[in-house]
Amino acid sequence: MKKLVVLLCALFLVQGVAAQVWIPIATDYLNLESFRHQATQTIEDDLDNGIDGTDIFAVEGARIYTNLSNLVSGGERQGDNMYSEETVLIGGTTPIFYKGLKVTAFYGNTNQTNSMEYLLDSTYLEDFNSDEEWDYRSITHNNEYGKEQATGNSILLNIGKIMSRGREVALTYKRSGYTESAEEEDSAHYIAQDLTPSLVTNVLWDEFGNASGKGQAPVTTYALSYSSPFRTWDFRGDVFFATSGETIEENEFNYRWQNNDPDDIATTFETLDSVDFAGKYSANANIIGINGRLSDLNKKTGLLWEVGGNYALITGGGDNNYEENSHYIRQEEWISNQVEVLDTNYTENLTAPISVSGNAMGLNGRIEWQISENVRFGLGCMVNTFSATLEEDRAYTEEINSSFNDDDNLVIDADDYTIVATGGWDATYTRKMSGNRIAIPAGIEVNFGKNKDWFLRLGAVSVGSTMEMTEAYAVDSVHLYERVVTDGTGARTRTFDTSMADPDGEYTSSSTYQDVNYTYGLGWKPSKNLSIDLLGMFDLSGVELLSTDWLRSLKLSATINLY
Repeated sequence: MKKLVVLLCALFLVQGVAAQVWIPIATDYLNLESFRHQATQTIEDDLDNGIDGTDIFAVEGARIYTNLSNLVSGGERQGDNMYSEETVLIGGTTPIFYKGLKVTAFYGNTNQTNSMEYLLDSTYLEDFNSDEEWDYRSITHNNEYGKEQATGNSILLNIGKIMSRGREVALTYKRSGYTESAEEEDSAHYIAQDLTPSLVTNVLWDEFGNASGKGQAPVTTYALSYSSPFRTWDFRGDVFFATSGETIEENEFNYRWQNNDPDDIATTFETLDSVDFAGKYSANANIIGINGRLSDLNKKTGLLWEVGGNYALITGGGDNNYEENSHYIRQEEWISNQVEVLDTNYTENLTAPISVSGNAMGLNGRIEWQISENVRFGLGCMVNTFSATLEEDRAYTEEINSSFNDDDNLVIDADDYTIVATGGWDATYTRKMSGNRIAIPAGIEVNFGKNKDWFLRLGAVSVGSTMEMTEAYAVDSVHLYERVVTDGTGARTRTFDTSMADPDGEYTSSSTYQDVNYTYGLGWKPSKNLSIDLLGMFDLSGVELLSTDWLRSLKLSATINLY
């Protein structure tokens, strides 16, 4: 359910002011946005056009992108190992070839493993008789081991074709697959040692536990775009379909605890506590939508304007299944060889089919204006509205089976017993979300230098948004909670309880966000075949000005241009 909410919010918060071919989804880890656009907020570069449907034909010649292009997360800092990405990235755009075809392709693969091992021994010493010699020592051993692994791959393929003069079509395919897994083991031992008159060691208790979980979140997008002259303007229309799935298996956990030194002096042995449980969740969301855009470029003045709109319909569903199986045993062995055993099995199940519905729409526009030979200015506006509903039909059941035997060998023993308890309820959980967002970006690019090969870029975006969410929980029916106790004599006690279900309730929250973000960057084109862009290179937070540490905040993108 969590990722579905993230997916819907990502749809609402989609960035950019031009009509987009696909909806960016949170699980996509490739940040395919040029530094030029990130610095100016409005002015697009070849990378932005190359991945955006029929806009691929605005890219002259060919381009090659690698890891050095900083397109994995956009946050890599050259020279700073903390921000390096364990990802292989390769991509590029071809020139126009066979019968008007032009292609952009990207592939990224990441494989990251983090291991953790924690060892700690703590010692406590006591001198009871103050003879300056230790009489007692206790030692606690803790050992924890953990391993996390994240693997993922992302593919983008944008194939454009010139149909006839001014008419173009493009098919875009994008897929991101991400898998995470984690496992953890821990143990602890508490040892007490009597140091007088001779060393006597007693292990007071032992503890063992392990847990593991894994999750997958593939996202696939298909888009078809078409561009054609429309009166004196250019028209572009897009149809897109996106699907996001998620499966999580988590909390496969077991725990063991053994007490070797019971408080009761008549007891010689006590063991053990044990818990096992697991949960599974799966869901998917489908988004189908359309985009439309009108644009015009005046080649004499360099003025480009675009206006567009989009609408998306959201559907989806899945299952939220949770099962907890707990097995608890307590065993006490007495000096008389009498063994008491309490054995309890607890099972809890939650089955909740999920359904999702909603829609999103927006209007957007922008201009790029060549104010002078050396100065280009951009301004845009984007307005979005969003609403979605997520509903779960929850069916909850629980069962307890418990038995106790005091092993006193009595034929008729009222002290022994068995307990069987069952119950549950049906309920509906609903989450409704709605919001509005407006963004006004502006940016400027100044070309300077003797050879006009340097570019200073400044940008700002003013953002305002509101979000409202309502969560409601309503119990539809309650299955009587039945508890049957049978003692060793065969006598049965039967009780019922109708108050076990969670109470009905509704909660509404709202938030308002408003901010202005400023960005800057620097571009250099030392030759016609190489473009270098810098971003955030003067970020001095946490570094010393009179050292080279400021270079570690540098974000760099290098692109090979083939003509």
